[in-house]
Amino acid sequence: MSKINYREDQLPIIQYENGKMAVPAVPGAGKTFIVTNLVAKLLEEKRQGKGKILILTYMNSAVNNFKIRIKKILEEKNIDEKNSYEVMTIHSLAVKIIKEKPEIVMLNEDFNIADDLQKTMILNECINNFKINGGEKAFRFFLKEQKDPIWADRQLDAWEKGFYDLVQNTISELKYKDISPQKLEEYMRENRRGILKIILPIYKEYERRLKANGLLDYDDMLILAYKALSIDEDLKIKLYPVAHYLWIRVKGSARGQGEVEYIIPNQIEINKTARIERMVSLIDHFEYIVVDNEAEALILECNLIKKNRPKFNVLLKDDKTYPYIKIDIKSDYPNVTITRK
Repeated sequence: MSKINYREDQLPIIQYENGKMAVPAVPGAGKTFIVTNLVAKLLEEKRQGKGKILILTYMNSAVNNFKIRIKKILEEKNIDEKNSYEVMTIHSLAVKIIKEKPEIVMLNEDFNIADDLQKTMILNECINNFKINGGEKAFRFFLKEQKDPIWADRQLDAWEKGFYDLVQNTISELKYKDISPQKLEEYMRENRRGILKIILPIYKEYERRLKANGLLDYDDMLILAYKALSIDEDLKIKLYPVAHYLWIRVKGSARGQGEVEYIIPNQIEINKTARIERMVSLIDHFEYIVVDNEAEALILECNLIKKNRPKFNVLLKDDKTYPYIKIDIKSDYPNVTITRK
């Protein structure tokens, strides 16, 4: 196998040994190439010890891609470590965790999972029922009047998909915040305004249909896997040796996926680059400010960076700030926009 000349930005990745490392990159930048070569390098050096290297991704197609590429590199290098790594989707990992002890999260062993097609069909049926049973006005409230019937049809088609995405993402976020339809209904009794007024009946029927068919969706799986690992220390200990190294390669990952990742331990040690080492050497003392939540922490960080312009901070020095979702609560069916003010 010919020697690979890695790009300058790929060198810190291929030299990785332990700790957490994020590799943000645009599509086509070579993330899969560099990760598969890194996995092969770690296997060649037997860094996995008695455990395995676990690569997690979001799509099944990516799983097959990783397996084929890693196998090819190992064969070219005559590395006999085909049983020392595992590639799976993050949802497959969640199922594996739950099936270890389903009784912890009040499930039997025969639980079923709603795939993408089933979920889409169920959620679309719930949305259609919502519109039939008096929700059509709320649905069309967001559409601008179009005199041209062709443009009206195009706008309607676009909003059909947009509305589906809005409902799907909102239900996912509610689940990750542990807000059931019952909890949301209690909240809505006190505050009847807002987009949640539209989401509530769809959310209630969606959950009812899942339970009636004995199904879990992908969000349920991740949440229950997280709960199982949080509740049962023995389960965490059992999984410790499985993942000596853990890679997450996901596209638009949900919050719950990160939580599952953090509960399964890998080696926690910060990789020091020259810039970080230089910054640490200049530390004189520490100061901290206590805030109430993560949102306040992010806003405070942004404001302090703009005010003090610290030498080692690359981001947030420009005139931009975090984007906000703006909802006009004065309307029965508020418009949702994005603002940076």
